[in-house]
Amino acid sequence: MEKILIATVQHKHGTNFYAAKSLSGLTKQLAKYTRDWWDKECFDIQMPKSEIDQVDTYFINVDSESLELSGHIEIYD
Repeated sequence: MEKILIATVQHKHGTNFYAAKSLSGLTKQLAKYTRDWWDKECFDIQMPKSEIDQVDTYFINVDSESLELSGHIEIYD
């Protein structure tokens, strides 16, 4: 059995799902998502240096998108 974390991002084009074994791994994926869209969605806000602050700032300021984090989900083979 393994445990993973799942993040769901709802946006105007649909839904993205992200999965990782650790919170830091999940944060890296979410930070990449926010950096990819930053100039379009947060063009008037300076991007924070830390990945967790990038994720927080992005989802606080982009009203048309939402982030939902799961607890650990058990995966069985």
